[in-house]
Amino acid sequence: MNIPDKWKFTVERHRFIIIIASIILLLVIIITSFVMCGGMDKIHDSSSDDDLIAADSLAEGLVSDAGEIADAVIGSEASVEVDNTTSIEEIVAISELQTLRYDYNAICRVYEDDGVTPRYYVAYEGTVVLGVDLADLAIDYGDHENKVITITIPAVEIQSYSVDAGTMEFIFEDVSYNTSQAMIEAHPLCEQDLLAKASEDESMFEIARINTEAQVRALTEPLVEQFYPDYGFVIEWEEQ
Repeated sequence: MNIPDKWKFTVERHRFIIIIASIILLLVIIITSFVMCGGMDKIHDSSSDDDLIAADSLAEGLVSDAGEIADAVIGSEASVEVDNTTSIEEIVAISELQTLRYDYNAICRVYEDDGVTPRYYVAYEGTVVLGVDLADLAIDYGDHENKVITITIPAVEIQSYSVDAGTMEFIFEDVSYNTSQAMIEAHPLCEQDLLAKASEDESMFEIARINTEAQVRALTEPLVEQFYPDYGFVIEWEEQ
């Protein structure tokens, strides 16, 4: 019996569909059984264990690296030690310490060669700066029995002085003294006058000494506390 070709095609197509449907049904049954038997939990547990193992390994590596770095840093810091050979003079590396700036308004008298007859007067404004030279700071570190660091401050000195030429005003005893020579000689004479007046101004020096001691203490006391914590601390003045 001959079967028409179109029937053969229909039968083959139905057979193919039945096979595909059977495969899909089998897969559904397998997947359902796997899930019902806890297969997904096992996969999750296995995956979690692997992740934990990997994470633990990574953490151990990081801790190990951090430990090596810490050892290196701590080792380098531990090698830096400060003992009683530390010199405060080397740390206080300032040649001059200016502790007072004083402004003057004064009058300079200029006389004839006889030193008696005045030629003219000059009113001026000047500035004087007082301080000490820290290179002359004396430091006694005491000893193991007498643990006292004594800092002796040198005498306060006039470090600089100047007259502002633009502030100079003249009063002449006679108009004949009003010459260009007077203008030239007046400025250095005013500077000499300023230096003489400032050198005799004891109240100005006393203020400068108070400021100097406060600044020297502020500079050196923290160093003593840091490098010589078991030592006392005394500030004295050089005999003047």
